[in-house]
Amino acid sequence: ERAKAAQAVNTLSFEGEKILGDNTDGAGLVRDIAENLDIILQGKRVLLMGAGGAAYGVVLPLLMAGAALAIVNRTASKAISLAEKFPASDIRGCGYDELAGLQFDVVINATSAGLTDSEVPLPKGIFAPNALAYD
Repeated sequence: ERAKAAQAVNTLSFEGEKILGDNTDGAGLVRDIAENLDIILQGKRVLLMGAGGAAYGVVLPLLMAGAALAIVNRTASKAISLAEKFPASDIRGCGYDELAGLQFDVVINATSAGLTDSEVPLPKGIFAPNALAYD
């Protein structure tokens, strides 16, 4: 299920003649936040920046952890398209211009901005008190 949602496999397991594929990116992210940072995502407002391959791998585990998830991307249609893949969930996709006035408990960077020295256009006040920024 996670590999299907992520549209990628990064872990193989073998059961007899069967080869099973999984994607552990999101599960690892959720586990790191819970175990190493002592933050439970249930009910948290989470902003996922980016709607590419890195984002695909973490959406389902974040939702399974109970996060209220917003996906933002420079190209809003990509964020909306990713969010629409999970119609029964507490999720929305949007562009950066739609974030004004909103606050998030956790902000996760799944963009290439850190690799290219480009900035993401986050509005002021986006971080709730005691928020986590995860890159």
